[in-house]
Amino acid sequence: MTFTDESLTPKFTKPIPPLPPEEHLGVNRLTLREILLSGL
Repeated sequence: MTFTDESLTPKFTKPIPPLPPEEHLGVNRLTLREILLSGL
């Protein structure tokens, strides 16, 4: 993960540790779609 300033110059980097193989990040696609479309 990299943080940048308004000129997109990297200011801070933090490594993200990998997830253990038995874990996963799941997302409900319908819910994500509703969230992204809200306010349009």
